Formats: sequence, C-alpha cells, structure tokens
Amino acid sequence: MYGARMRQVQWGCMALPTFHSFGYATQFLAPFSTSCSITLYEPKSPLPPVVPSAQNVLQISMLTKSTGIPAVPSMVEVG
Repeated sequence: MYGARMRQVQWGCMALPTFHSFGYATQFLAPFSTSCSITLYEPKSPLPPVVPSAQNVLQISMLTKSTGIPAVPSMVEVG
C-alpha cells in the first residue's frame, strides 16, 4: 500500500463485504495505516443496504473518480 499512497490511489471498496477479512482489511485497516481514501456506498438508514453489482460499482467508481477497485474474482467475471 505504500506505492498506492505515493500514487494518490482512491480505492472504490463498494464490492467487498465489510464482515469478510478482505473487506475489513481494505475498508478499515488500509485507510488507517496508509491514509489512502476509500469510496463506499452512502448509508440508507431505514432502507435496506445497496447490493453491489458490477454495474453500480463501476457507476459509483466513475462518479467518485476512484482509481482502483479491489474485487473478488466472481465480481470480475460478471463485469
């Protein structure tokens, strides 16, 4: 992640579940330890959370100008 900080990478971490170790590492540990910024879906309090799909992950990443998207292989296959 040192190289990512030097390159000013903004991670689009919407596709990763927070309860999974990969999601936890990219959404909590990486920003605290490297000061890289990340992008997530906005919270929708009374409504159910947004279900990530290849389409809406790419759409939100383009809107927020994310330059990196960590994803699991199943998400890459669908896209």
